Amino acid sequence: MISDTYRGQTPKPCKAVGVDHIIDSIVSRVGSLEKALLIDNYARGLDTGIIDLLLIGDIDQSALTSLVAKAEKHIDRKIRTMCLTQDEYTQPDPSWTPARSCSCSQQQTARGRW
Repeated sequence: MISDTYRGQTPKPCKAVGVDHIIDSIVSRVGSLEKALLIDNYARGLDTGIIDLLLIGDIDQSALTSLVAKAEKHIDRKIRTMCLTQDEYTQPDPSWTPARSCSCSQQQTARGRW
């Protein structure tokens, strides 16, 4: 079942390819997750082939990387993740940039930017 955190943001294209179930599978197995947000184009209902997830909590990066790689094969979409601790989410450091918080394997996109 899709988490209430991003249920309202799940666009119709996600449901058409089962992305809601894939995202649920990822977020339920990545560690101590406090919040998962579907952001950017998919949150707006645009299927650009890239799904952006903001994950807040104590995330197991190796599990996340493995789950994302498997999920991308099933849904034929690129999944980009950004992981923040609860403190980083509620009190961001002014010098913080997205490139410093993303795992290396998740930073690259078709356009080479996050």
